[in-house]
Order: sequence, then structure tokens, then C-alpha cells
Amino acid sequence: MRGLDDAGPPPRFARVHAAPNPHPAPPAETQRQPRNMSTSSKPKSRAPAHPNTRAFKHNKNSRLTRRIVLVGTDGLCKKCADKIEWRKKYRKYKSLSVPKKCNVYLEKRIKAAYRSLCAACAEAAGKCPGCAESAMEGDGEDEAGAKQRATSFGHDAGGSA
Repeated sequence: MRGLDDAGPPPRFARVHAAPNPHPAPPAETQRQPRNMSTSSKPKSRAPAHPNTRAFKHNKNSRLTRRIVLVGTDGLCKKCADKIEWRKKYRKYKSLSVPKKCNVYLEKRIKAAYRSLCAACAEAAGKCPGCAESAMEGDGEDEAGAKQRATSFGHDAGGSA
């Protein structure tokens, strides 16, 4: 039996003495700043891998192209009209297959694509039916603009197939 004054060996996992840290932390002013998520060293912009060799051109004899050309942008603000014109120019315009719900009446009353208000609500509130904002100066185009747009794709405005 061991006595109380008998020290014996230290416990198995006990730390006898603290060793000095061989790698002390650098001073606060030289510490690294947190980095952004992207750590790539590549340049942010470069030339496209597959650039277009010629501009996009519509198929003049397509029924869909004829239908898209005749879509008007009347009543829209300039921003929404430009957006729809871009979609038509590059054949990205998709017409609605079923009427869409109006954001005011919550009834299926919108027949044209890229609109959020029906014509009646937009006219009553004096808002753009595309973005529902009240910036109505610089409305879409008139009849002369529609005729010019139709001829820009090589079609007659009244176009018969």
C-alpha cells in the first residue's frame, strides 16, 4: 500500500509542463485579411471562346417570324418596349399560349406576353403594363413605328402568307 507522502509517477495523460509555442501568432497589423470566395488567379474577362462570325438573321419565310414581327409595344414604357424589341430581334420572343393573370384583378385577362397588368388596369392606373411602374413618358410606338419594324425584317406590315 502506498502512503500519502509517496508521490510516484505522474498520471498517464497529465501535462508535466507547458512547452513554448514554436510558431507564435504574427502581430495584428500583419495578419491576412479574409479573402473573397473566388480564389482564382485567372483574369475576370477574356475573349469569347466561340465568337459569332456573322450576325443573327431571321428566317423571312417563317410563319412564326411573321407573327412575332406584328406584335406591338404600344402602351409600354421605353424600357419594356426596348426589352421586347430585343427579344423579337434575336428570336427570343415567346408568345403566350394561354391568357395570364392580371396582378390587379387576378383574372386571366392578359393576352400579350411579357405583361403583368391587363390593358384596362394599366390604362386606369396610368402604369406600364410590362413593369407596372408609372413612368409612362416615352410610350411604345405608333402605327408608323410598327410599319418600319415590319419592313426591317423584310415583311409587309399587312403581310399575307
